[in-house]
Amino acid sequence: MPATFTPGDFFSPPVFGTLGVNPGGPINATTTLSRFAYKIALERCDFGLASAVGTIWLVLLAAVAAMLGLRKQLPRFWAMAL
Repeated sequence: MPATFTPGDFFSPPVFGTLGVNPGGPINATTTLSRFAYKIALERCDFGLASAVGTIWLVLLAAVAAMLGLRKQLPRFWAMAL
């Protein structure tokens, strides 16, 4: 019998335990930003702080992606300038 999934299956807390996501270690020392936003939004019901954390996470990811993209393009730019 094929397995069927509903949207609720992916957002229920047991899914995180089965995927091997680190719960945060002692005193949340190793909590990732995505896990931190999840805990704030759904356990403490502080959606404003969770959205701020998500925005910071998005800005950090965009900065890393931009740096990686520029790293590939800078040698071509300097070669054309010479």
